[in-house]
Order: sequence, then structure tokens, then C-alpha cells
Amino acid sequence: YHYPNDLKNGKVKRFYQNKLIEEYNLVAGELHGIAIINYRTDKIYAKIPYTFGLKNGIAEYYDRNGELLTKCEFKFGKKIGKHEKYSLDNELENVEYYDENGNKTGTWIKYNYDKKYIETTYNTDGSYKTTTYDNNENIKSISNYNANNSNTGVTQNFNNGILESEIYKVGHTTKWSKMYYENGKVFSTETKKGENFEREFFDKEGKTKLAAIAGNGGNIRIVSSSILSPSTKKVIADFTAKYPTT
Repeated sequence: YHYPNDLKNGKVKRFYQNKLIEEYNLVAGELHGIAIINYRTDKIYAKIPYTFGLKNGIAEYYDRNGELLTKCEFKFGKKIGKHEKYSLDNELENVEYYDENGNKTGTWIKYNYDKKYIETTYNTDGSYKTTTYDNNENIKSISNYNANNSNTGVTQNFNNGILESEIYKVGHTTKWSKMYYENGKVFSTETKKGENFEREFFDKEGKTKLAAIAGNGGNIRIVSSSILSPSTKKVIADFTAKYPTT
């Protein structure tokens, strides 16, 4: 490093193997003005404007050949507008958006080897929706979150882009879930009833398994030890009324 005499005002330079890597100005001990950052090859990597320690203005980022890759705006330390991040191989990794106050907005995208793998859409109330993708950019999942980053609402899971299951949550409580056949018909449902869950299974035509058995005149049996609980007896009575061949 090369520092000003009082360590607070003047130019700072950092070197690596006698090559200039960083160069910026200090005013009252704070970065102020344009900071220059270089690759270790002497090529410029970034020009970043500062105002008394805060990024403020249009920053420029360059590839290893010195060609401009992207520009990003800052307003007194806050990101504004569209911000892109690239790998050392010039591959786009992230796209982010911010409003005039530096709040997250719009649809953010993360890439992996030029393929989209996470997409997040931010709402003005702070809630957001996240969509993930597989290596072929088929949807893997869609999840919803509130402003406190808690998973809420409906979460969907996919296999090769085909809906496989859904879970509905309110806060941290699961209210219901569904699983699907590949043809889009419901395979099973699980619904919260008080402290317990009620589960039903369906055939590929959308009929419940028990309804299909009963409809074909088949017998349904409940296997249990002696039942003394009035509430359990009522459940069995309701079940028998629904499926008379029990």
C-alpha cells in the first residue's frame, strides 16, 4: 500500500507484485471521488464513484480485456435501477432491480452457465415469489414468502415441468396439501381438521379410491381394536354413512 502521510487525506494505492490493483482518494478518512480497481493483469475492472464513504453515482464494470460490461447506479450507498453481475468469463450471473429508494423491486434472475435457475419477483409490500428451474430450465418449484421471509400461501413442486404437488401454508401452519398424477388429476389430498389431517386418495379419473370401490359394489373394512371413544365412534359412523358398503 501507498498511503497519504496523515492516513486521512490524499491518494491511496495498493499493489500486487508491483502492479497497481486499487487507487482511490481519502477525504477526512473516507473514500471520496472515483475509485479505480484493476485486474491483476493491469486491465481495469471497475470505476466506482464515492461520496464520503458511500457509493454514489454510476459505477462501471469491465471484462478482463478492458471492455465495458455493465453500468450500475448508486445513490448514497443504495443500489438504484438495474444491476447486473458477470463472472470472470463474462457470463451473466445475476440481474437485480431496485426502486428510487433502494428497495428491491421487479423480477430478479440468477443464472448458472447461461441458464436461468432462480427467479424472484418482489412486491411493493415486501412479499415475494420465488421460482426455481432445473438444468433444462423447466420449473422445479414456485414458492411465496411474506415480508418476514416466511414461506406462506401455496408452494408448488414440479417434475420436468409437470405439477407434482402443492402445499398451502398460513404462517408456519400447513392447511392442506395435494399430490398429482402426471395427467394433472389429483392423486391425494391432505386437509387439516382441527389437530389432525384428513387424507383422501383418487384414481386417475378423479374419483376417490373408496368411492370407486363402493361404486363397484366392493366391501370396505375398518380394522381396529375395541372402540370406546364417542368421538371415534362418530367418525366411523360418518364414514359408514358416506361409504355404505363398509
